[in-house]
Amino acid sequence: MKDFSINNQMVKIDKNAKNINVDLTEFFAKVSVNCPTEDAELSINGEQKGVGRWEGMMIPGKYTIEASKDGCHSQTRQIEL
Repeated sequence: MKDFSINNQMVKIDKNAKNINVDLTEFFAKVSVNCPTEDAELSINGEQKGVGRWEGMMIPGKYTIEASKDGCHSQTRQIEL
């Protein structure tokens, strides 16, 4: 259940059984970052994530993604999940 938030609810079961619907709420977003500049370093909110490509699960929020390489102009993008 690592990709879902946990919602707890107490349910009373008695002799009159009933169907119970359970909805799982996605809590993470799958994010992929690709930089076409060869060997560009990728960081998210200032934390080094990899070179050229990064993929991972992120919680909702605002993020700054930066690609940088010596001798090139850095590129920065703001995203909100």
